[in-house]
Amino acid sequence: MTHSLLESQSHTEFDIQSYQRTLLPYAYNILGVIEDAEDVVQEVLIKWLEIDKTQIANQKSFLVRSVINKAINEKKSQLVKRKSYPGNWLPQPISTLGEATVDREKVLSYAYLVMLEVLKEKERSVFILKEVFDYEHSEIGELLNITTENSRQIFKRAKDKLNLKGSVKVKPNIATSNLEKFIRAFKSADVKQLGQLLTDDIAFTSDGGEKIAASKNVIYGKESVIKLIAGIRKKFYPEIEGRVVEVNGDIAILYYWKEQIKACQILCFKEDKVENIYHIVNPDKLKAFALGGD
Repeated sequence: MTHSLLESQSHTEFDIQSYQRTLLPYAYNILGVIEDAEDVVQEVLIKWLEIDKTQIANQKSFLVRSVINKAINEKKSQLVKRKSYPGNWLPQPISTLGEATVDREKVLSYAYLVMLEVLKEKERSVFILKEVFDYEHSEIGELLNITTENSRQIFKRAKDKLNLKGSVKVKPNIATSNLEKFIRAFKSADVKQLGQLLTDDIAFTSDGGEKIAASKNVIYGKESVIKLIAGIRKKFYPEIEGRVVEVNGDIAILYYWKEQIKACQILCFKEDKVENIYHIVNPDKLKAFALGGD
């Protein structure tokens, strides 16, 4: 079935502002940084206002194609810059509840967004268009200026790299059974309680950027992660408040100290225990969670 964005538009006009929200998920899922995604969409829309649209039969498709290809080019630049990034680079988390910036239904879960970092730009784009936006390979070929068969091959290569057998869950089920216990254990550095809440093979990934000290390597194993959490808690968060939120469809905790956002922890559960923790303390990636806004 032909994708709705590729149907004939008969030169119909539409509201640019409403499509800004529609276009953002394409750019964000490729880039993993909402500010970069917003810049891409803004630049595309500025150019759109300046061109003659009478010869464009499918205006939505034109905009989607423009955003995707600009995001691919931006991703290449992003990857070059990240060669000098200190430690781990994690995507910028975004709120997917309430008045979210992007369409919640079309934002990849945080865990999948992290996984996609192993893919090249074109692989990532094909994968996202197929799995998240449900495009046919013929439509992907049209958007990315590749053949239908090439789209299929790129998609298969991407799934092989990700070791995925089934389809992506855009909105995974959120396990909350031990969430409050985890917050209490983190705030008090309760080693015993933490041990009951983590899987044996848990992984802890920190992203502090250039401004905040953070572990430069992924920490694996319950014992090592408990020591790390206890150390982080005692050193950096003397008096903290934990607030439960949803980012990218995953459960998360925002930590505030004296009304200032200090960290965002995305928790990924395996049954009732935490198997992955993504700990973002890079202040540049936490601006959207500041109390009262910027």
